[in-house]
Amino acid sequence: MSDLIKSPFQLMDNRISKLEINNQLVSFNQECLIREISKLDYTITDIDESGDNLIGVLHLTIELKGKIDEKEAFSIILHIEGAFEGNKENLNKEQFTKMLELNGSTALYSIARGIIISVSSLCVIDGQIRLPMINMYDLYDKKHKSVEKDAQEEAHE
Repeated sequence: MSDLIKSPFQLMDNRISKLEINNQLVSFNQECLIREISKLDYTITDIDESGDNLIGVLHLTIELKGKIDEKEAFSIILHIEGAFEGNKENLNKEQFTKMLELNGSTALYSIARGIIISVSSLCVIDGQIRLPMINMYDLYDKKHKSVEKDAQEEAHE
């Protein structure tokens, strides 16, 4: 039964390539704390073929900032990479690339949420940072519209 619903796209492994924390707080439970995701982006760093599979590496960057009365109180920078594989029998390179961008970024963001909850809870006496759920399709759409706009502007020059 599980093979009937198993996706042809799978996460093989992941790693944290950068984690930077700057903290001026004792607690995250301060009412005047403003939290924002200042950067959220992904990049495909590699796509190769290996036997019957396509292998892709995706890099996700998340940068957070917290302010109290407009003064920066903490920041977290997390870079996480994931290696993914797709079966060439079920996915062509274009389909794999789209799955890497949508499903891969979603998987890495979920892992990153857990990492940030864990490390932020170790930084203070009480509280933790929980990243909001993100619509990765919107991020994907914005990235591709931006690329299309850049290509159109270059064509008119």
